[in-house]
Amino acid sequence: MSKKSNTIREKRNLKFWINVGVAFLGKALATVISLVRVPILVNYLDPGGYGLFITITSVANWIQIGQLGMGCGLVNALVECDSKDDRASAQKYVNSLWLGLFLGLLVLSLLLFCSFPFVPWDKIFPSDDSQLAIQVPRTVAFTLITVLFGMLMTPLSSIYIAYQEQYKLNLWANFQGIIALGSIVVAVQWKLGMAGIALATGVATLFVNICNYLWLTYQDKPYLKFDTISLSFFAFKRVWSNSVSFFIS
Repeated sequence: MSKKSNTIREKRNLKFWINVGVAFLGKALATVISLVRVPILVNYLDPGGYGLFITITSVANWIQIGQLGMGCGLVNALVECDSKDDRASAQKYVNSLWLGLFLGLLVLSLLLFCSFPFVPWDKIFPSDDSQLAIQVPRTVAFTLITVLFGMLMTPLSSIYIAYQEQYKLNLWANFQGIIALGSIVVAVQWKLGMAGIALATGVATLFVNICNYLWLTYQDKPYLKFDTISLSFFAFKRVWSNSVSFFIS
C-alpha cells in the first residue's frame, strides 16, 4: 500500500514541477507575444483606435460573468471522479455540462443578436475617426461571438486543472497566442481594419479550441468523448449547484 502511495506521490510531484516549468516558460512567451502584438496594433489602428479596440474587447468579456463559476464546479466533480477512478461519471459531468452550456449560450446568443441592431453601438463606443466608427458594430459582433464560443469551451480548462495537467492548458494557451498573433499580422497586412482584426482573432481562437477539444477527446482522454447516453440531468444539476455556491461565496 505504501509503495502505491509513493508512486502516486511521485507522479503528483512530477506533474507539479512540469506545471511550474511550463507556466514559467508560458508567461515568458506571453510577454514576448504581447510586446510584439501591441506595437503592431498601435501602429495600424493609431493610439485612439487601439484604445477603442481594447475597450470593446474588455466590455464584451464582462459577459463571462454569466458562467457563474461553472468551471470550478466541474473541477470539484472531476477531482472526486479521478480519486475513485470513475471515468463513467467523469464523462457524465463533462458532457452534461457541455450540453447545458450550449443550450444556455444559444438562448443568450439569440437574445444578444436579436437586440443587436437596436443598440446604438456608435454612441456606446464613440470615435472621432469616421472609418473606425463605421467598424464599431462589426467589431462588437465578432468580439461577442469569440467570447461566447470561449465560454462554451470552459470545460476544457476545467478538465486540465482537475487532472493536475495545467501544463497542457498552458501549452494550448501559448499555441493560441501564437496563432492569434499570426492572424493579427495577416489582418494588418491585408488592411482589414479593426473589424477584420476582431474577426481574425476570433477565427484563430475557434481553430485552436476545436483542435484542443479533438485532441483531448480523441487522443488524450477518449473516455470524455461526447456521447448522448452519458447525458445526465443529475450530473448537470450537481455541477450547477456547486458552481453557484462557489460563485456566491
